[in-house]
Amino acid sequence: MKILVADDSEFLRGRLAKYLARQGYEVIQAGDGEQAIRLCRFEQPEAAFLDIVMPGKSGLEALKEIRAVSPATRVVVFSSLGHEGIIAEAMRLGAVDFIIKPVTPEQLEAKLKQIFAGREEQK
Repeated sequence: MKILVADDSEFLRGRLAKYLARQGYEVIQAGDGEQAIRLCRFEQPEAAFLDIVMPGKSGLEALKEIRAVSPATRVVVFSSLGHEGIIAEAMRLGAVDFIIKPVTPEQLEAKLKQIFAGREEQK
């Protein structure tokens, strides 16, 4: 399964990606919203973890475009903001779930299992 991790913190992004890769996922990384959109357009990941606050296009702006260029990608947003309004807007725009920072690699893996629960039974 191909997973996108998009966060402007190179340290956090790398830590999350490294953990997920060790769990057997194919991981691609983006440091900003524009790069996340490009990767989703061309790589079509099954899931994307998208930080809300990033340079250039925000995570919310990127989410809108990701839903258009890669509609099958399941997007989970994360943010240290924790504002209900931002989370509600992300869900309205098509995010399947959210995580409040600080985020751990284990949270991402658990979220992947949660959002794809039942997929194996359907095969």
